[in-house]
Amino acid sequence: MKKLSGFLKTGQVLLQKPSKKAFRNAVQMIKELKLSQEEQHLEESYFKTPVLPPQQYQAMVMLLKTFSTQLSTIAEKLMIEIAHSDPLIVQKAKEVMRKRYSEALTLEEIASSVPVSPSSSKSKIQRVNWHRSDGLFEEG
Repeated sequence: MKKLSGFLKTGQVLLQKPSKKAFRNAVQMIKELKLSQEEQHLEESYFKTPVLPPQQYQAMVMLLKTFSTQLSTIAEKLMIEIAHSDPLIVQKAKEVMRKRYSEALTLEEIASSVPVSPSSSKSKIQRVNWHRSDGLFEEG
């Protein structure tokens, strides 16, 4: 299942004032590419497009690059965190084992504290026990 970490929406801007000639050229290119668009809608959108001075445009591009880099870094960290996290049932079993580390727990005792039957949780509990034997859990 894919999850959306972030969304960056940008819009179109022009660096020069829109002209009828440039619009006709754009419409001709659209027709040559056989794209279906209503010319009236295109014209309205084209002439409503904001015009920015080049310096302001470059500043916006720099800001968007910075934002996209930060968003990418956060998304990468989230993906690594998700990839290395245990399923909820294993997390719950680990928590029980952390709290009762010094006790000789049975599979049934651990399974009773997580929402599964002892037989279905056996392989997951074995994984937790493997972590426990490696010293990944420390006493209180």
